[in-house]
Amino acid sequence: MNPSVTTNKETDLNTCPQCLGNADQGFSREIPPQPYPCTKCVDKDLTNTWKGMKVRINPNDEWVKIKSAYLGDKNELIFILEDGEVVGSLDVEFEGTE
Repeated sequence: MNPSVTTNKETDLNTCPQCLGNADQGFSREIPPQPYPCTKCVDKDLTNTWKGMKVRINPNDEWVKIKSAYLGDKNELIFILEDGEVVGSLDVEFEGTE
């Protein structure tokens, strides 16, 4: 390659870097800016991270596994449990932290 020739590809800030869908989460403020993963990809990553962990709402409750997770309106983690209940991360106790 000729050293005097450079390729300057601009990053599309509207495209999710993971799935190439709409980057609906904005972009970084670094130079050059990079798009953040879209909501769908973030939720998939969150589910992969939290799935199978056990939580309970009250100290006397049985532990229930997390089925999936997503980021709520106020950036709180929301969990869908295997029993179908939907809870916020601030409302539960995590197994192993009592």
